Amino acid sequence: MDRHSIAIVVGSLRAGSINRKVARSICAFAADKLDCRIVEIGDLPLYSQDYDAAPPPEYVRFRKEIAAADGILFCTPEYNRGVPGVLKNAVDVGSRPYGETSGTGSRRRSSARRRAESAASAPTTSCARPASSSTCR
Repeated sequence: MDRHSIAIVVGSLRAGSINRKVARSICAFAADKLDCRIVEIGDLPLYSQDYDAAPPPEYVRFRKEIAAADGILFCTPEYNRGVPGVLKNAVDVGSRPYGETSGTGSRRRSSARRRAESAASAPTTSCARPASSSTCR
């Protein structure tokens, strides 16, 4: 059986991040099939096109780690109905300069769930009386 190298990008910098715990659990669960590595993004300077000609060492490190992986897994919270700024910055760093994308050809997956998706599948209730009424459905 082939082993696959997976770069995991955690969209939360918090020390006790649940998303980091989820990422570690995924690695432990699939250790017989996957070589997982969490790619750190907290040290990446904010993306600027001015850095394209001579990128900072943090950009170079990040891009190499992503390019070396067979696939990328994003484990991220949702902040204000969007992607956390630190993750958006990492995506910008990894996808620039144009034509030199770090993850070209890599498979990507996300463990994030959009509120709209979960809201769409949640049961709805309609009631003309207070929720405690037995006529609510």
